[in-house]
Amino acid sequence: MSTPDAPRAAMRHAMNTALAWLEHHKKTDFSTFTVDEAESFFGSFIDAYTFEIMKSWDPNLIRTVGVPARG
Repeated sequence: MSTPDAPRAAMRHAMNTALAWLEHHKKTDFSTFTVDEAESFFGSFIDAYTFEIMKSWDPNLIRTVGVPARG
């Protein structure tokens, strides 16, 4: 479904997103994160990775997910 380099590129993009989050919030000590900050940090990483992977998918195949097979 995705190109062979998509996972590597997505991880690189997600890591850059995580670094940008840390720089923006000026946080580097995870022990001082609030629950909301931790959710925001990890959520931004997961979103960045997921959306980058999805960009490599074939839209026609995406549309078939969850469509029941017709006998």
